[in-house]
Amino acid sequence: MDGDGVWNEEEMQEFQERCYNTPLLPQAMEEVRNCIAKHLPHGVKETGITLDGYLYLNMMFIHRGRQEATWTVLRKFGYDDDLELAESYRAITKLQPAIHKAEISTQGTHYLLCLFSKFDRDQDDLLSDSEFQNLLSVSSKRMIGQDWYQSVETDAKFALTRRGFISLFQLTAYFNPVYTADILAHFGYSYQMAEPDLNSAFDVHKDAPWEANKSSKEQPRKVILCNVIGNRGAGKTSFMEGFLGRNLSLQSKFRDKIDTQSPLHIINQISVYNTLKFLILRRTREYNLDPKEMKSDVNCFIFDASSRESFVYVQKYYERYQMHFGSRSVPSLFVAAKSDLIHDDGKLLEEVKAYCFEKGILPPHIISVNVTTVPSDIYLELATLATYRGAKTRFRVPQFGPGGGSIRQRVSSFLEWLYRRKLVISGCVVVMAIVAGCGVVHIRRTNPAVLQDLRNFRLPMFALKA
Repeated sequence: MDGDGVWNEEEMQEFQERCYNTPLLPQAMEEVRNCIAKHLPHGVKETGITLDGYLYLNMMFIHRGRQEATWTVLRKFGYDDDLELAESYRAITKLQPAIHKAEISTQGTHYLLCLFSKFDRDQDDLLSDSEFQNLLSVSSKRMIGQDWYQSVETDAKFALTRRGFISLFQLTAYFNPVYTADILAHFGYSYQMAEPDLNSAFDVHKDAPWEANKSSKEQPRKVILCNVIGNRGAGKTSFMEGFLGRNLSLQSKFRDKIDTQSPLHIINQISVYNTLKFLILRRTREYNLDPKEMKSDVNCFIFDASSRESFVYVQKYYERYQMHFGSRSVPSLFVAAKSDLIHDDGKLLEEVKAYCFEKGILPPHIISVNVTTVPSDIYLELATLATYRGAKTRFRVPQFGPGGGSIRQRVSSFLEWLYRRKLVISGCVVVMAIVAGCGVVHIRRTNPAVLQDLRNFRLPMFALKA
């Protein structure tokens, strides 16, 4: 049970009670050990029974006509007559793939962390490649292809961190929950967690964008999907791997060691107002992108800050997306990558800022991964936009530098902001009220008699004749 290759008395007792619903008496336990030791000396150690010893024990049951003892154990672990895991044992019965998305639940996460600790033989809080392959050896399934090392958090030697390990299973559960359930079933989740099925390992949600106001009865979603949209050479891959804390230098070292294409997905943990989320960055294809393929919780339109053609590309797809989805569109954010290569005195960025202001979205983030530490605020903003979709995140009141700007600049910017917020009428009312108030104060100071006349003024009353 603890993975040390020896079945001790405590583990034997737990196994006996779980599979046969009856305790194993000390005398019977000793008889089993003696029987195995007599015919297979290396099947028994001082601390318990080895794997070879257990296999010999089952062979002995079969030879003596007690096949039901072995079949009882196999049934308990979900195997059918063909020695394959039964569909009912490895299915998520509450999941309807056509309308649902799945996430690893809190209980499922706890189970995976226990597995991580169990197979972390050297206790360095990392799963090396050999340790991870040892974990997967109980299942014939392979995790999401050869490039998974690039998709999650690892150390420089490609050893999985705890965050990377949990993120890897969240990624597979999001895109292929049936496949992930199959893996957990082979790991023995139901047996070890004393659950009748795999439902408790997953949270299931309707496949729809996030909403700011959710029912209090609904389990909060943890996984956020963000499309990263941009033309070839815009810096999508570097931006995505920056989410794992890899700057341009580290990314080059990874590509030298792994001969694979750029990762399609990147996932990592992120805290949004002290709530743990998993943000998936998905790289879209560069050509003939269909708006239907852009379905997500938030969109990131990334362009090369030194290339006007690159911005025109994302501008085209942003407007195409808005036209297709309309009011159902999700929040979007423009990102100007490769800021260290800007050579036009920032003229393009000023045009992009004006475009974002016109469309009512946040100004572009300006980033570069050609630095020592990749800033994480951009990824947090994407996760926050998705989590609080519908909240007041589409506009910002214009900000000024330390000088504060001139009076004319402040008034002009404020009136323009009101216009963008469709608050012109309300703004006029506010301005008129302020002007009227100032007039009253001025009259009170200069000619109080006028105020007294105004107080004594009465409107004439007109009698209405039938």
